[in-house]
Amino acid sequence: EIQWNSLDLSRSPFWFDESQNALVSVGCHGSASLYERQGHRIGGCSSTCNPPGQVIDGCNGYYCCQFQDMSDITKEYILGVTSGDSNGSAGNETSCRSAFLTSRVFLQADNSTLSAAMINNSVLPVVLLFHSRREAKLSVVHQIAVILPMALPAATA
Repeated sequence: EIQWNSLDLSRSPFWFDESQNALVSVGCHGSASLYERQGHRIGGCSSTCNPPGQVIDGCNGYYCCQFQDMSDITKEYILGVTSGDSNGSAGNETSCRSAFLTSRVFLQADNSTLSAAMINNSVLPVVLLFHSRREAKLSVVHQIAVILPMALPAATA
C-alpha cells in the first residue's frame, strides 16, 4: 500500500532550494518516492534492515536512505511511501517508515539529532528560496531555512 502526502507552494513566493534539500526515508523494507504534480516520478530511495540488529552510521540504505537529486522539485511535490518486508508483507514493527524533505546540512549532522527528531515526531528544517514582489528583478533571490512538520510521521502499511 502506498501512503501519499503533498506540499504545494505554488501560490506563495517560496520554492524549494533544489541544491540544499534531500528526501530522507527512515525505516525498514520499503521505499519513498517524490513525484511532480503531473505524476512523473522524480526519484526516491529504499532501505533495508538485513541483517537485523546491524548498526551502520549515516543515512546510507541501512534503516535510512536519502535522495538528493532535487532538480525537478521547486514549488510542489507529492511524496509516496511504501512499507513492507522483502517478501512484500507488512504489519510488523520493522516495517514502520517515515519520509520527509530536510536540509542537507541537518542531514549531515550527528545521527543522534536525526534519530531524536524521528522519535519525538518532531519538526525538521528545510531550505526555501523566495523573492519579494516589491523587487523589480526576479533575479534577486533570498535563501531562508524554515522548520516544517515532518511530511509523513510513522507511516505504516
